[in-house]
Amino acid sequence: MLSLPPPPPIRRAWLLQLSACLLVLCSVAPVAFAQAMPPEGAAADRAFDTEQFAEARRLYRVDCDARRDGHSCQRLGLLLVQGLGGAEDIAGARHYARLACDAGNGRGCNQIGLMTREGRGGAPNPAEAARYLDRGCELGWGYSCFVRASAYWDDEATRDDARSRPYFDRACRLGTHDACYFIGFLADWGKGGPADEARARAAYTQACEQAQTERWESCSALATLLEEGRGGAVALPQARRRYAMACDNGVLFACNNLAVMEAIGQGGPVDRAAAYRRLDRACAAGDAKNCETARVFRRIEQESRLAAQPADRRTDEEFRNDPRMWQEPSQRRGGSRAASGSGQGVSWARQQMQSRTPQVKTCRWKTYEGYGGGRVCVQE
Repeated sequence: MLSLPPPPPIRRAWLLQLSACLLVLCSVAPVAFAQAMPPEGAAADRAFDTEQFAEARRLYRVDCDARRDGHSCQRLGLLLVQGLGGAEDIAGARHYARLACDAGNGRGCNQIGLMTREGRGGAPNPAEAARYLDRGCELGWGYSCFVRASAYWDDEATRDDARSRPYFDRACRLGTHDACYFIGFLADWGKGGPADEARARAAYTQACEQAQTERWESCSALATLLEEGRGGAVALPQARRRYAMACDNGVLFACNNLAVMEAIGQGGPVDRAAAYRRLDRACAAGDAKNCETARVFRRIEQESRLAAQPADRRTDEEFRNDPRMWQEPSQRRGGSRAASGSGQGVSWARQQMQSRTPQVKTCRWKTYEGYGGGRVCVQE
């Protein structure tokens, strides 16, 4: 076995010093940990989690007043503003939320920011509220970023996509899923900055996968990117599934696009019956795009059937409803269709039909800008 030489004396001394230091650190570490997690704070959390709000309020107040702990101050402010465990105290809630924010608690910054903006517990101050919300956003509280973004989005007259876009993006990355729809939209359409279809695709996916989201348009927008291969590979089965999620949750133009995929067998089996049910249901709900697609599809289907029939059997509404068209000219005032003879009646009808047979028209997709980028089938 390989034997190692002993360390030099200076190194041995260094090791002894290090060992002594470690012994000292180990002896003080439990004390430091106990100071970081005082009994009041731990007990307050247990009381809060078991809905013993009066006891939680008392213990959080003790801990916040003693140590200015951001978590305890924020929780106390929450109990005060909601009137849990005692009387509602808006001014006290604002005070403790400010202490929480000053201690580096992002949720406390969000709370004092919203209260300052709305004038709860004091005079409203939009500029000061914005500073608190910015601080909350910097500290990683995504909803503060979302609120700041909304300030540049909600008012159409002062909408500023360039200023809202970074806030929406950070809010989405921090887990505020409603914000993901908005950054997806801005990145998809190149608003407030360059178009970024890969970012749009990722953001729409994050928003769509959250079952509690109200932004089902994100599922439809994601489906469009998957169907067209923008921001990544074409994925037709996934596109069809995402359209179905959006349609089932009331996004009517998603029903239009899903019906098209079902009618032509794109991303799954052909199911024209389901396609027409979706189109008719969305049309009845007042969506003109679905009405138009259903009308065009039915006309194309009818004209395709007519074109496939033999020339002497092709018909349209007028020929079907007027039996005289199939009679000999001398019999058009009455009598039955000629079963034999010169065939002049059939020949005449064929000539008439050939002159009246419409040409089958194709379907052209028109894409319109909107929440999700809907499409509608229009005739050439």
